[in-house]
Amino acid sequence: MANIAERASYDSIKLMKAAALCGSVDLVCAFAAYIEPQMAERTFQFQSEPTGDDHPQHHHLADAITSSAFAQIAEDSMRFISTVAIGSLIAAAPCLLGAQSTGQAHDAKTPQPAGEMQTLITALTGHWSLKLKFEPSKETPRGLEGTGEESWHAGPGGLTFTDEEVFSAGPQKMVVVGILWRDAKTREFHAMDCSNEIPNTCDLKGALDDVVVHWTGSELTIDEKELSQGKMMTSRVAWSDITSNSFTETGYLAPPGGPFQKVMTIYATRAGAK
Repeated sequence: MANIAERASYDSIKLMKAAALCGSVDLVCAFAAYIEPQMAERTFQFQSEPTGDDHPQHHHLADAITSSAFAQIAEDSMRFISTVAIGSLIAAAPCLLGAQSTGQAHDAKTPQPAGEMQTLITALTGHWSLKLKFEPSKETPRGLEGTGEESWHAGPGGLTFTDEEVFSAGPQKMVVVGILWRDAKTREFHAMDCSNEIPNTCDLKGALDDVVVHWTGSELTIDEKELSQGKMMTSRVAWSDITSNSFTETGYLAPPGGPFQKVMTIYATRAGAK
């Protein structure tokens, strides 16, 4: 019998031709159209071989050979069927996709995010250069200044909106990743932050219970409960004065029920903007 690997390409072509005759989408029909002549051809080859004297013993031998041949044909078919089927599927894929998409072109469009999410994405998407100023504190009486980068990008279909910040101030290098989304049922915004300063990297519990997000259409604020200097405090980060080429990001801290005090200001300029 021919080598299986050598027959794969030839058999694929024959199967694809059979698929064309069956309408290109009925692979069961195509395989039947392909395999039936192959079985007949191989069976005929074995049955037409001379058996010598017309003796019953020879007839039994011929039957055994024919049965063995069928078994070998089945085994061969199983060996190369995956290769043949893959080739035919690749060839038929455009037809299959075309058949499924006929009359459904409008449904194939990428879904767009809801109105409020879209305005937020439009306002902040891009790569930004940062200049940071930290207010004086007990640890840094003169305050600190630093630089960094910030990138905002939407996920597929605007399902999520991610903020990635890397900045340095004094000896500290901070990496912060914030993920925002809008609950489809409650229509409320939510957020989760990850940082190289968080022991577990990402604050999953806080995202459920301790984060409040507001987007007014021109200003984004995120309030979060957090432990600071042994006390439970509320931090607030506000993105304001948003234009096409700049925004201001301000950080505040407040004790429970107390007023917010500014601790940080970041001036962002769109990278490449003059």
